[in-house]
Amino acid sequence: MLFGYSLALNEYVDANRLEPNDCGLLKVCCPACKQPVSLLEVNGHRSLAHVQPFFDDPAFRCDGPVADLTLEQREQQNLSARNKRTEMIRWDFLIPLLGKDPLANYEDDTEVILGKLRASGAMRWLSRWHREMSADVCGKTCNDPIEFRSEGERHLALLEMPCRIDIPAHGYVRQAHFQIGFDLLQSLLTGKKGANEDYDWLFVHAVKLCLPQWKNEARLDGAEGEEYPKDADAMEREKIAAARIIVGQFCDLLLEDRAKHIKAIEVLTELEMKPPMTPIPMPLLSYISLDILHAMKATLFRLPYLSMLSEHDSETNAYESTYPHILAATDAREVSYGDFV
Repeated sequence: MLFGYSLALNEYVDANRLEPNDCGLLKVCCPACKQPVSLLEVNGHRSLAHVQPFFDDPAFRCDGPVADLTLEQREQQNLSARNKRTEMIRWDFLIPLLGKDPLANYEDDTEVILGKLRASGAMRWLSRWHREMSADVCGKTCNDPIEFRSEGERHLALLEMPCRIDIPAHGYVRQAHFQIGFDLLQSLLTGKKGANEDYDWLFVHAVKLCLPQWKNEARLDGAEGEEYPKDADAMEREKIAAARIIVGQFCDLLLEDRAKHIKAIEVLTELEMKPPMTPIPMPLLSYISLDILHAMKATLFRLPYLSMLSEHDSETNAYESTYPHILAATDAREVSYGDFV
């Protein structure tokens, strides 16, 4: 068969886009009988076939042909599955996923910490402003799935903790991972019902990640009695000074004092970052907003979508419990698939 059905994604997948491990990771089965399939490659051409040698019981045999679905029908099903999956992640899994971000280091309940951040009136205002900026200024990058994946690959390559990131190293399953992140970002930028609140959750998560970064740039742990480190040149001192302003004003935004909120926004709006520190002059507020946007997208690159979806998918779990020996075989690269024909 030239295509199978992924129980993990609820999507049809073309055989020529799969690698051997993808069949097990995505729970690929026959579209007609839902039995597991393995990937075959003969003379450079890939196809899928039932894993027949493991079946002694005739009841497991597929007596009917694969459903005669057109490419358009399969694409419509896949798009519908993507939309439903995005809504499910937003409504049911977004906060738990943020808690599983390997860079978050939440000491307590994720929802409690993020909820406290969201409770700040200034933060909610800033999140709304940031959402409009992201949809407008950064629309081109956010709307390009190829660029989104390229940026994601660059981000993951820079991380020093690959063992803590539950993302397959290659194959169609890796493409599916980035597609989920891209679809989620698109949904958050629509402004539709519930999307704004979900954007707030991701926004405050990014702020939590950015604050230590800004504090580090501010060199607040420098030598005692010295305003700047001895090794800092004029450019470095300017960067440090700007970072200290950002840290001070942004920390005021996290307080409950409305007067400090107003003052902090005024300072961040009026002061500018200028070349060569930035390509063009821009208010400090815009400068830090780009940092936050990057942290939001970077978070979407590395969240463990597939493992969490798999844990909550009864049909997928049933597939795994029914065919554990088959999945082990179809995921083993040393298996001779030609022997199964």
